[in-house]
Amino acid sequence: MMNNATNPTTTFLGGSRVQTHTVPASKVVKELSYDTVLAELTVTINTGERYVYSGVSEEVFEGFKTAPSAGHYFAKVFGQGTYTFHKLSA
Repeated sequence: MMNNATNPTTTFLGGSRVQTHTVPASKVVKELSYDTVLAELTVTINTGERYVYSGVSEEVFEGFKTAPSAGHYFAKVFGQGTYTFHKLSA
């Protein structure tokens, strides 16, 4: 299995520290953005749809970044209804 780790970038949006991580090897997940202040994870899937998950710990974000398969991790951790989420409009 391929490790999805790449060099993340950190930007500041609205005073919140946001870490962005591109997932080039995934057939499902394109990009992750994690707001460390709000504990929100934005997941962009390869279709371009974006979903924001609330109450996500930094450990879960780190696990996502280093998972052998981002798609499997996404389904396992976020597909169980553990986190509240909303879809961002295009």
